[in-house]
Amino acid sequence: MTDDVMKKLRSLAQLDRDATSVYGEALKHVEDEDVKTQFTEFRDEHEHHVNEISAAVLRLGGQAVEPEVDAMGHVADWFTAFRAMGGQRGALHAMHTAEKYHNSRYADAVTWDVGDSALQLTLERFYTEEKRHLEFVENKLDIHAQVAK
Repeated sequence: MTDDVMKKLRSLAQLDRDATSVYGEALKHVEDEDVKTQFTEFRDEHEHHVNEISAAVLRLGGQAVEPEVDAMGHVADWFTAFRAMGGQRGALHAMHTAEKYHNSRYADAVTWDVGDSALQLTLERFYTEEKRHLEFVENKLDIHAQVAK
């Protein structure tokens, strides 16, 4: 595996680390039990992504991913908190923006030549999960839009 791919994997793990924090922020502004349940599950899946990608990076000779939110994660938290000031709908919009970005990053990741079939399958599985996250948020936003009419 090239150093460039290793760097990308570490960056992807950091993105998921930051996502756990963003979901935590969004959860502060959610009342609907279904949304709370799903956001909690999605946060936990992002944490799982961090652990799995980090373990693969270490197994393949790379450096461990730092176990804390980085500067970009703090910016994402602030963005989420600002958007969520509008309540649950704002939190859903913030997570829509975040999940669209996560999906674009995982769509890219599944094209990388990671040189490890188990890791490739893991990235593909995580991309499927990211698509499910985005679909849930988009469905909830559609429901909110219909109720507001």
